[in-house]
Amino acid sequence: MRPMTWLFIVAASVSVHARADDFHICHDVNELVYRGAITKESAEALIRHLRAGARRLTITSGGGDAAAGQKIGAAVAELGVHVTVARHCLSACANYVFLAGRTKTLLRDAVVGFHGGLVRTIGKQEKDPSRLSELNRQMELLYQADDDLFRKLGISQELLLRSYKLTAPTKKPVHLLVKVDGSTYFETEQEQLDEALAAEAITKAFASKKHVSVELTAKNASPDTFYFPSQATLRGFGVKGIVSYPYPKSADELRQLGLATVEGIKLVGDL
Repeated sequence: MRPMTWLFIVAASVSVHARADDFHICHDVNELVYRGAITKESAEALIRHLRAGARRLTITSGGGDAAAGQKIGAAVAELGVHVTVARHCLSACANYVFLAGRTKTLLRDAVVGFHGGLVRTIGKQEKDPSRLSELNRQMELLYQADDDLFRKLGISQELLLRSYKLTAPTKKPVHLLVKVDGSTYFETEQEQLDEALAAEAITKAFASKKHVSVELTAKNASPDTFYFPSQATLRGFGVKGIVSYPYPKSADELRQLGLATVEGIKLVGDL
């Protein structure tokens, strides 16, 4: 059997403001301070500290990998961790870490930003399912983990759908990158993926009998526009445990808050 690696990145859960190699953890007895991207490596480190006894997490994160975020969220919910947002908690951080907290606190001028979630789009239109069957299987695992976590939290996933509708970009390109033995073999970005062209490239890559990886990125979410919902909206979707949630009093205050957050993101709110 030819070796292969399937990767699927859902941009609705990945923020351009998060550097994959940049995260910092400070653990002081029961308190844990985390700053940086959500990645497989950072999630493993964070969960180790939580299981070592930390029950209060103060976080600043631009988001990152959906699967890693799901694992952190599951651990936060299981252990009853109290979550505080120091500066910003965006994308996967908002979807999984903030929502999973036993209690949720925003410090002054802190922002929680949503811009969608896992969207069932890529892979469903493939005319030859066998070509992407493993990719589809991996995505189904992500979807199921999302469903399970939100069900456990008692939160409606309609919150993520609302955030997506409010922040979705006009253009939603799909990026395909095929690598053979770690080197780029084929790469394209299109608003509508040419399935025949993609299938041909993937088939030829596999024919090389070398290690093949396929990265398919659906850029469904805006990289710099986030929905900062009001406390009333969150409660309406089933979010509980909100202790402190300072919220802008005007559209101008919301705009200024966005400009002061992570290189000036755009915030959409309930004003």
